Amino acid sequence: MELAKVMEIALSNQKSLTAFDEWAEGIERRVVELEKGKDIMVDVRMGIQELTIFNRTLSERLQEMKQALDNIIAENKLQHGALGDRIKVIEDGPKKKLDSIWLIVMTAIISAAVGFAANALF
Repeated sequence: MELAKVMEIALSNQKSLTAFDEWAEGIERRVVELEKGKDIMVDVRMGIQELTIFNRTLSERLQEMKQALDNIIAENKLQHGALGDRIKVIEDGPKKKLDSIWLIVMTAIISAAVGFAANALF
């Protein structure tokens, strides 16, 4: 084999190796970028998991608060009904007293009239 031909093959192999090295460097840069992207995705996934846990906890707390508010509303309705009944009794109290006083006065007037009439007859 001639020296020129060997040099040509060596030069051709040199160019191929240079191209291969450039391709490998490009692949290496892409791998580094993919690893950075993977790290970012892991961080995002962890953030989403934390938000999911927070939302679940918040939802449970809101359910507890809703139950507590429902209990308070039920207690308020019972108290409102009881207070309404007490107010009605208080409002009806003077009316009953006035009815009693009216009955006593009418009884006294009728008794006086009957006594006066009986006194006039005898």
